[in-house]
Amino acid sequence: MQPLTVSAVTSSFFEDESQFAKGSIKFDNALLMTGIEHEWHTLPSKPARAPATA
Repeated sequence: MQPLTVSAVTSSFFEDESQFAKGSIKFDNALLMTGIEHEWHTLPSKPARAPATA
C-alpha cells in the first residue's frame, strides 16, 4: 500500500445533498493498493431518501 497525493476531489454521488447533508462528507486519504485479488460487482440502485424535516 502506498499513500497518494490528491490535488482535487469531486464526487457526484457524495455531493448529492438529497442523500448527504452539506458538509457531512470529508475526504481523508487515498491509497494505491497493488497485487490484491478482487472482483467488481454491481449493486442495485439506492432509493432516494425523503428530505429531513426540522
